[in-house]
Amino acid sequence: EALAKVAAGSATPEMRSERRTEGAQAMHCRGPTVEPAFGVLKSVLGLRQFLLRGLAGARVELTLPATALNLRKLAAPWLATRVAACG
Repeated sequence: EALAKVAAGSATPEMRSERRTEGAQAMHCRGPTVEPAFGVLKSVLGLRQFLLRGLAGARVELTLPATALNLRKLAAPWLATRVAACG
């Protein structure tokens, strides 16, 4: 019944508030996990714009920098132990 009301556009103010709260919570959780990765890709790795056209081209072009970012994250603990052992 509640879904029918939402689909019909006659949601109560409580239902609208609940949906807004759920959306805010989702964005709150998404921000710390996704946004820093794009910031690093843009600022550190220099990926400001795509050279290839279309979704397939962008996907191909994003694969290498995303792989490099993931390898940096995986190597960070290993590098930290190597530096600590040498210093």
